[in-house]
Amino acid sequence: MRLQILTIAVLAVSPAVAFAQAADFEMLDIDNNGGLSMAELTAEYPRFEESHMALIDSDENLLVDSGEYLIALESNVLDTVFGVQGSVGDGGN
Repeated sequence: MRLQILTIAVLAVSPAVAFAQAADFEMLDIDNNGGLSMAELTAEYPRFEESHMALIDSDENLLVDSGEYLIALESNVLDTVFGVQGSVGDGGN
């Protein structure tokens, strides 16, 4: 159910916003493996914890793929639920 609700949020994103967020994902994916690890996520979002990963990582492979990342952004998971601030490149400040 959680994933269905979050997926609906992503479908409402404009193409321009989705493109910008995809570029952010690529910038965060330091090792270019197509997924964001805990290390990559905590580098940008210092207060990001394993419990947050469990909420976002819907396929439970310990990596947040681009789709999961977009869902988390569009549903404001990273900003409001976790209380983190900032955008890619500012270290979460």
